Amino acid sequence: MILKRNIALLSICFIYLVLNFSLTSALFENKINEISRLESEHKDVNEKYITAQILSQSLEKVYTIFENNLSTGKKDEKNKEASMVFLKELTDIMERLNINLDQIIPGRKEKKGKILKIPYQLQFKCDYEKLGEFVTELEKNNRIILIEQINLKNDIEKTRGKQNNQKDILEQDIEMKLYTVTLNKSKTL
Repeated sequence: MILKRNIALLSICFIYLVLNFSLTSALFENKINEISRLESEHKDVNEKYITAQILSQSLEKVYTIFENNLSTGKKDEKNKEASMVFLKELTDIMERLNINLDQIIPGRKEKKGKILKIPYQLQFKCDYEKLGEFVTELEKNNRIILIEQINLKNDIEKTRGKQNNQKDILEQDIEMKLYTVTLNKSKTL
């Protein structure tokens, strides 16, 4: 009788374990795989969303720059040979950075298709650090600005001459040629 009871108890435990294992694998195995797949998919979608947000913010900046450099007609201020607004911004930047401006010479506008470039020849004095800050400020400007050429006139006489003032030695004579670029909506200028 004890043997029958032990066999029956052992059989019931065995049946319970078999049923538990088979039902767990049948019911939950698919769920675990589904959860892993959904977590991976959620991660991909989240990365795409973050990328879309970043692009959206960047495109707003691109749109603003595009809008600030788009001319709608011949009489637009941006199409003039020497834009007074740009010259004022340029001199304000140089004044704020304590750069000694010698001269600004606006050139004749150059038209290529719907793109209009207005050259400016600058001559100024500053050290390398201020030159870097100046270029950075030009990059931050609303206008599209192309720096074509930078010439540093490093005078050897400064270093071996009578001048021992370090500021005079570090300050360089710089010539820079840059262009403002205007995109024209109309076909004729």
